[in-house]
Amino acid sequence: MTASETADPPMAPRSDIAVQLDGVTKSFEGVTVLEDLSLTVRAGTIHALLGGNGSGKSTTLKTLAGIYVAEPGGTITVNGVRHAAEGWTPERAFQAGLRFVHQDLALVDDLTVAENFGLVNGFPATRLGGIGWRRLRQDATAALVALGLAIDADRRVSDLRPGGRTMVSLAGP
Repeated sequence: MTASETADPPMAPRSDIAVQLDGVTKSFEGVTVLEDLSLTVRAGTIHALLGGNGSGKSTTLKTLAGIYVAEPGGTITVNGVRHAAEGWTPERAFQAGLRFVHQDLALVDDLTVAENFGLVNGFPATRLGGIGWRRLRQDATAALVALGLAIDADRRVSDLRPGGRTMVSLAGP
């Protein structure tokens, strides 16, 4: 066989498929939780993962979010771009446009929206090495506006309604 016969053929983007997992396997300390998982999510559709406790629902989503690293061999394809599942990270998932709302939003209620962004994305520095608060608020506001949200970056997260907290979580922190 030639190299071209053994290599994966280039995958032509298919606009009807938003996310596809192929051959994804995930184990924890020798216990296989996902084995050769395949899942296709078509654009414009709604899906639900149903199953009993321990059936792999959360593991599937956390693997897709890049929180868990899959075993070598599977692929994750987002909008026609294929990636090795074992190299999939939270940063790559975010860059690919994937957003996840977990039960724990991982926001610090006693901090402002902007400060929560700083915890995750880093705090911009001033020329003198202090925190660039104005830049932090501008960056947080830009991320919120990009999602069409009218949330003040100076508001404490604890002052937001649950839906607002969820939207802040989706915006980037």
